[in-house]
Amino acid sequence: MTTCPQCSKELSDETKFCDSCGAQIFETIFCSNCGAQTSTEFAFCQNCGASVAETPAAEQPAAEQLPTEAAGKKKASRKAILFGGIGAAVVAVLIGVFFLFFSGGKGENIYALYVKEDEIFFNDLKKNSESWQVTSRLVAAEGIDNETLAYRNSTLGFCSYMSEDGKYLFFPDKLSYDDGFTLYYKKVSDPEAKAIKIDSDVRYYAVNTSASIVTYQKHGEGDLYQYKIKEDSKDKVAGDVDEFYVSDDGTKICYLNSESNLYLNVNGEKEKLAGDVYNVYYVTEDFSTVYYLKDDCLYKQTEGADKEKIASNVRGVLRIYDSGEIYYVTEDTETHKMADYVTDDMKAADALISYPAYPTYPKAPSSPYRWDYDTYSEYSNALAIYRANYAAWQDTCDRLDEEYYDAVEAYWDKDSRDDLREDLKEETLEITNLSLCFYDGTEETVLTDTYDSGTSASDAPVIVFSAYDPSHIEKVKLSEIDDIYDVEDMVEEALYTSSEFYIAVKDSATLIEQENTATAFRINTSGTIVYYLDNISDKAETGDLYRISISNGTAGTPEVYDSDVYIYGLYGFVSDGEFAYLKEYDSGDGVGDLYINGKKIDHEVLTYSLTRNPDLGIICYFTDFDPEKKCGTLNLYNGKEAVEIDNDVYSCSITPGGRVLYLYDYSLKNYEGELREWSNGETRKIDDDVVCLLPIYDYKMRGSFYGW
Repeated sequence: MTTCPQCSKELSDETKFCDSCGAQIFETIFCSNCGAQTSTEFAFCQNCGASVAETPAAEQPAAEQLPTEAAGKKKASRKAILFGGIGAAVVAVLIGVFFLFFSGGKGENIYALYVKEDEIFFNDLKKNSESWQVTSRLVAAEGIDNETLAYRNSTLGFCSYMSEDGKYLFFPDKLSYDDGFTLYYKKVSDPEAKAIKIDSDVRYYAVNTSASIVTYQKHGEGDLYQYKIKEDSKDKVAGDVDEFYVSDDGTKICYLNSESNLYLNVNGEKEKLAGDVYNVYYVTEDFSTVYYLKDDCLYKQTEGADKEKIASNVRGVLRIYDSGEIYYVTEDTETHKMADYVTDDMKAADALISYPAYPTYPKAPSSPYRWDYDTYSEYSNALAIYRANYAAWQDTCDRLDEEYYDAVEAYWDKDSRDDLREDLKEETLEITNLSLCFYDGTEETVLTDTYDSGTSASDAPVIVFSAYDPSHIEKVKLSEIDDIYDVEDMVEEALYTSSEFYIAVKDSATLIEQENTATAFRINTSGTIVYYLDNISDKAETGDLYRISISNGTAGTPEVYDSDVYIYGLYGFVSDGEFAYLKEYDSGDGVGDLYINGKKIDHEVLTYSLTRNPDLGIICYFTDFDPEKKCGTLNLYNGKEAVEIDNDVYSCSITPGGRVLYLYDYSLKNYEGELREWSNGETRKIDDDVVCLLPIYDYKMRGSFYGW
């Protein structure tokens, strides 16, 4: 099993995109240069700096042009479900734009969590405040060194949580090689107090808004508990739980067990909502409505009402909005005869072919005898004539043989075609037609019945998708195929090459006129701007950046926004109206010039080095990167200008308040460096010998630790 780095949902190993939050699941790989373990998340090996990003950014974190194949249906989890397991060769996962690190959280909770001396430390970042040790024995297993801790900083960050009021810090401790972790909490105002243990072997947990209830699931059998902080007591909610959702106040829990039964628990009172549920797609914020898939039907279950069937034959749900609007995909299968896709160009010729008769050879000439001739001269002349006649006879026999065997071969070829003709008459080709539908809360509108895949979505009901044109399927000649599988390949290729992109704004779809092959679509949060690349040069790996404006529910005409944009450096939106990308890319150094909204921000920026604060629109990035030291100059763009923060920086994170935490003068031998803070142009040291920063994530569900 693997874990989503954004929402901590447990996923199968082959998962490429989280079916809960849409985040891309990166593969753990080993650098071909130094052999160190790294990830496909990074363009360069984190140990030696060698290039490891061989997959185009159009399929990597800095882009949204995604794979069009999903491995069957999967269970979804968190609220805003995206393209999760909709079907083979037809549906893509929708994701947002992700950078190297992601920082979020509540504005009041400005703090730093980091690892040093094998423990987690905390600093509230107030003036003259001192750091204090959070954990008592973080590493309970032997053989866990600084390098391992440094590479697990995201995992430790996902297992840690600050309550919204800033009163309690929840954190993992006593980690071992087991799959779960031991969950503790402590009052931030009393660092000397003993940490309180909630439970061991925890998989996921969520803290309610008032920080009075912790809902958590244990590893193993999936037992679900609620822990009350004031009472220091826990109650078992259910056993054998596959996934769960808890309200902000902690009083409502919706969960699905391993027997596919869906329950709603309100203040300890359990109610079964449905059985044989295949997938829970969405739970509204107030927990009054649950959307789920059962028997290939999408249902809406509202509190105090009977379940409502929204659609049948549902292949998957793309996105459900708080408004009740939904994009989903339905399917139906058509059966066609294979012969319908083939033109028999050999029919007339084959009608004249039958199995050839064995050839009748002419009589061979007789060889002369010496004693039949008076002189040797007469014999020699007769022998020469014989040899000439024999050669002619042999040529005739060879010609008859060749004609015969050619005719035999032609017959067997014809016989094979006859077998193929019979196969084509008997065999059928099943074509699954996918329809993209929009549900406005009352009625369904079919946007297309030739849906291919989705590429991008917005928090508003706006998506970009592709659909194919069946009229592009042309009949293939019988003489050009060897078997029925060639027909299947031809049909698939025709559909693939006929695919075109559309923008759907609610129930209205508009064709995107593309010059060549459009890719890497981006939609901003409000659903008013779409960017994408077209006219891509394979040699230069650059293309034209196009922009489409959406106003009053209508998509405008595509306009060229910029040119020579590096196709693997399309970072996306740094705020709802600001779009970042690279130009003048140097493949040797892995750097390019950073642009935002057509304005050049900086030059020689390291690809995939951006981190941002999504609320403030602040981004940090690296220049002058040294691949051997894996350090560079850290810069910040605040929406107006670029500011140089410091040199010799290893990694960074942006706090919710806009402060920048970073590791300075980092040793790759000891995996230790100096932790510094930058704020409003001023820099100060926080601590020494810091192994790693724990990123602050703005996600309600925490946890998921699968050992070292």
